[in-house]
Amino acid sequence: MVQPSMARDPRRDPVSGRIRILYYGDAFAPSPYPAYVADPLTTVVALTGMTGTALEVDRKMRVFMPRTYKDLLDKYDFIIISDAIVENFRGDYIQWISDSVIKDGVGLIMIGGHYSFGSRFGESPWGETVLQDALPVLCPTEGWAPGSSAGRMEIVEPDNVFIRSLPFDEIGPYGVFYFCNIVIPKEGSELIANYHRMDQLYPLLVYQEIGKGGSIAMTVDWTPDGGRDFIRWVYYADYAINIALYATENQIPQDVELAHRVRALLNDYRSQVDTIHSVMDFVASFGVNLDRAERMLINVDSTAKSGKEAYMEADLEAALGNLEDAMDEVGSISDFVWKLRYQALFWIYLIEWFVVAGTGIICGFILWTIMVKRRLYREIEVTRLTHAAEA
Repeated sequence: MVQPSMARDPRRDPVSGRIRILYYGDAFAPSPYPAYVADPLTTVVALTGMTGTALEVDRKMRVFMPRTYKDLLDKYDFIIISDAIVENFRGDYIQWISDSVIKDGVGLIMIGGHYSFGSRFGESPWGETVLQDALPVLCPTEGWAPGSSAGRMEIVEPDNVFIRSLPFDEIGPYGVFYFCNIVIPKEGSELIANYHRMDQLYPLLVYQEIGKGGSIAMTVDWTPDGGRDFIRWVYYADYAINIALYATENQIPQDVELAHRVRALLNDYRSQVDTIHSVMDFVASFGVNLDRAERMLINVDSTAKSGKEAYMEADLEAALGNLEDAMDEVGSISDFVWKLRYQALFWIYLIEWFVVAGTGIICGFILWTIMVKRRLYREIEVTRLTHAAEA
């Protein structure tokens, strides 16, 4: 049953301004999970590793699933179901996910895989659950285009706001996938991209506003199983962030290169600061005074924080300026901290040299005394061998 679209409001945490993501599936393999962890716009909780006995899986679900429907709404804005097995979900959990999209405006995406949509194996496909109401596609049982030959992404709606946010016209070999789930777009949905395999076309990316929420079907895999080329695309992380913005009705940056540059600077800044802290911890073990370095880090963090806030408000020009200034300051701090490290190591090397040199001098003196100053020894004129020879 297709739910009519209602007026939508952007979904994000009213306190932090971040999109809160609940990720079902193999998040800890190469996947968008690290991008969601790193980006200031998103936070993510992964419910993964759903293998083992039914009792073990049920225990994991009870530990990590929101305890109530209200808990789900209060904590999450975007739900990802990536190749997740239907049997792992209690009926009330599936009902909660469906209702959260239709009634309360949560964003949803289902990613392709053996257990997605109609399921390759025909075991409890998602189309036979109430989640079907919240998906933009119908899920025929065992709907599957196998990976005997690769297919490529073909954009159908180049003017779609999500498609405009990334350089899909330059995706080239990174837009090749190795299987897809066969689905049927619902009436009123938007077919955004197809999977072109040999002479056949299958829906690859479908979007629909369902009730108060936004729902996306991506029928190919975005992990190495079927998306091993896609994960190497330089805009892979941008894809993940932008699709979360799209599904939750938040503003998507339309300056592709500027957004990519800002996100790269955010990652570089975090990496540089982590390295500086590691070096400072090492230097501190030698009693070096780090007050100046700590003051410098406090100042640069203020600049970087302004850049992050501008990024979260979609003011990319301001974000870029602040982050470039922060990176310049971080470079100076890094030079200073590494100089302290070299100074600390210089004294270590000097002390070690004196120890080694002193030990060598002492050993040399002892050897000289024993081997050269033979006056410490008296000559032995007769030995047992001498007596034996005389006899």
